[in-house]
Amino acid sequence: MKQPGTVMHYGGDDYLFVEGGYNAETRAITLLAAPDNGHFPQDEEAVPMAWRDQGEWFPIARLIGGQLELQKQEHEDTADYAAELIRHYVDEALDGPDQAWTLRSPRGFSGSLEDVLPQGVAVAVFDSEESAREAAGEDTVVAISHLASFLTHLAREGYAGVMWNQQQPVFFCIDEASDLQFLRIGRGRGETVEMELLDPLKGWEPYDGAEEIAFLDNADACDARLTEALDQEPLLGWPDDSQLWSLGPQAGEPGLVNVEEDGLSYALLFSEEEAAETWLGDIDEPWVRFAVADLAALLSAPAMDNCGGLLNPGAHRARRGVFWQDGERIILDSFSGFWVLDPSGFVALEQ
Repeated sequence: MKQPGTVMHYGGDDYLFVEGGYNAETRAITLLAAPDNGHFPQDEEAVPMAWRDQGEWFPIARLIGGQLELQKQEHEDTADYAAELIRHYVDEALDGPDQAWTLRSPRGFSGSLEDVLPQGVAVAVFDSEESAREAAGEDTVVAISHLASFLTHLAREGYAGVMWNQQQPVFFCIDEASDLQFLRIGRGRGETVEMELLDPLKGWEPYDGAEEIAFLDNADACDARLTEALDQEPLLGWPDDSQLWSLGPQAGEPGLVNVEEDGLSYALLFSEEEAAETWLGDIDEPWVRFAVADLAALLSAPAMDNCGGLLNPGAHRARRGVFWQDGERIILDSFSGFWVLDPSGFVALEQ
């Protein structure tokens, strides 16, 4: 999501200043000049960038952490003038109020595992500092002055979304132009659902579905973040006695389902009997629920040729996985990589 810039007139020319970062600690300011600017000439073949609806510009310099970074070394002799322009912008720009607050621990931004945001870690964000401090515990409260920039940062860092005030999920999405959008969902009046998109200038605006958006596919980054958060666990919720459940036409005979994403067929496996029972009630097949006495035997059955076992389908990514039988070993493919299941438990598979 491109943040709106601020156009300022200085020394007879217009400049565009774009804020980056989400608070004072992470603030970055990018200076852009118009194509006809005489102070920062461009090569004839250089192509300017369109910035939202604010015209076409060339990036000149960026101030971050107190250090000025020039876009081109040819502009080194104008570094002082670029710094002067940015100082002028800082002097004129008004600092807006903090828009939200989050929590940070030594491992990163604090969050939770939410079924409504099943791909990974959902970061806790609050609309009041008081609420954030009440939930902080030993975590540090961090003010957010640019919410759109903060949510963009979270998406890039592999977080799965946000839980707003511990109640409303915020989904990371992309629009038709592949720009990031942020969709917040809450309870409206009565039994209705209220949906909002974040506008960088106006804040949360009602969303009626007119603008087509899709959930962001960020699986690899979310897996990496989830692995870091859970200390390289193979998966969560594995039963102590390794007892699993499955569904099929009869006990001991797993039914197969096709997964459109990869075109393969899988047997359904569950770590909890209640979850298997729930799935049984939601499908049209005349299947039964049965305990899996021997996982290796089930995975190596003739009907399972070139098929795997899908563990806890529909559950949070931390509880999901795929089991395979390679002829000698039972292999688990989960968010944290590949594992071998032996009588003593899971052992990381060396790559």
